[in-house]
Amino acid sequence: YLSRYLALNGADVVVFHGYRGWSDIRMIKKEPFKTYVFPKQHYYSNLELIASLVKKESIDIIQFDNLEPVLLQGIRLSKLTGARLVSEMHYIVRNLAKKLGADASRLEEIKKMEEVVGKSIDHLISLSSEDKITLEKYMSISPQRTSVIPSGVDCSEIRYFGPNFDKKNIIFLGNLYFKPNEDAVRIMRNLIYPELQRDGFRFTIAGDCPPHLKQDCQTKDFNFTGTLPNLNLLFKDATFALAPIDEGTGMRIKFLNYLAAGIPILTTSIATSGFKNKKYFFIEDNYSGYGKRILDL
Repeated sequence: YLSRYLALNGADVVVFHGYRGWSDIRMIKKEPFKTYVFPKQHYYSNLELIASLVKKESIDIIQFDNLEPVLLQGIRLSKLTGARLVSEMHYIVRNLAKKLGADASRLEEIKKMEEVVGKSIDHLISLSSEDKITLEKYMSISPQRTSVIPSGVDCSEIRYFGPNFDKKNIIFLGNLYFKPNEDAVRIMRNLIYPELQRDGFRFTIAGDCPPHLKQDCQTKDFNFTGTLPNLNLLFKDATFALAPIDEGTGMRIKFLNYLAAGIPILTTSIATSGFKNKKYFFIEDNYSGYGKRILDL
């Protein structure tokens, strides 16, 4: 969305895409910006090639998300090209790592990464004001070099459906290689699905999925779709969207999609971080209460 709307509003946007084998190149070609697609080995190791293309395209600003890409590619590319360096932080890495059980040595390593990135970038973008305060502290970066730019969705692209109560279809959308999303799916499968299965509910899980997760969790009524070319295919038959997530930084783009489609969201209080108005969510922090809450609703 960011690249698309920058391009539609007159910015010259060029995307550099590391191709791992599963991206839909046909969909990328339809976007209103130019994309260079690189085999993985060139994307990470051949920075001179990327730098030559940055110069060829007269690029002024290079933007990366989170810490590692800035350290692996961004700092050197900025030096090679003279382009300004921006990092968009989708979440607070140190807090997420701690929540996922990282040990003290790993947290110290992340702390050092934050400090180096803070010194190296020209500007930092966060998705919420709560994250901005923490990121400025962790990365020793001044407020003058930070901005809050919440994400958004295209309400002309996502159709409004409202909940389809007849289908009894519970949905979850996300990149399932991201550990908090995988954990949420396992919570749904082990704690929530068994209680609702006898009442005729089914669960539809959409997004990139590790084979081991699908093997562990898939049944006839707990189905993994993989990626979808159009999210309206998921939303048109949805009754509720669940997000039993106990980690909260950034802003969950899936929530914006659900809201645009009019799908009721049952989630935890911490997962709604980044959203000022909590009244649009059904909030339940006790996972064992999700089944009854859904039946009551």
